[in-house]
Amino acid sequence: VSLDRSGMPSDSSWVGRMARDLAAFFRIANLINSTGDVGAMQQQLLALICEVIPAEEGAIVFQTTAANEESSPACIWNRQERPGHKMIIRDEIVQQAIWDRCAIFTGNAPGAGSAQHVLCVPLVGVERTLGVIYLAAATASPVFGEDHAFFLSSVSRIVAVTLEHLSKLDSLRAENQRLQEA
Repeated sequence: VSLDRSGMPSDSSWVGRMARDLAAFFRIANLINSTGDVGAMQQQLLALICEVIPAEEGAIVFQTTAANEESSPACIWNRQERPGHKMIIRDEIVQQAIWDRCAIFTGNAPGAGSAQHVLCVPLVGVERTLGVIYLAAATASPVFGEDHAFFLSSVSRIVAVTLEHLSKLDSLRAENQRLQEA
């Protein structure tokens, strides 16, 4: 990025990207604050994220408790809306994102053998890491960039805290129900 005399980037396209990202961020915040249905929120969230990030498909994957258990997505979204589509999720990328607690990229490494670009960001809540947001696109698509990782990391922090609170609320409701029936 080249800077002009005032210290601002000379390419003004960053202003449009920033406005798009900010608008999507506000829509995501409104979604999070207006829904109690976790499943519907996750679907809409992935769709909004992919308005900013050029992913063909995405998933929210919660961390498994068993060490040898494969990751199973709680929610899958794909741009072509193919019902019953099975998304391939690479467990090593999910585990690395959870372990390192940072965004993981894959790209066009020669001989990598992958037919996808992947961007995987952990869902780090207040008390624990819940899982990841996993986005994928064909290698013919544009590579995910630092700006995509920054946007998704910002969104993931807010989403993780919300999911953590909704999970606690569900647990409290279930316990309350159990106590009322006893």
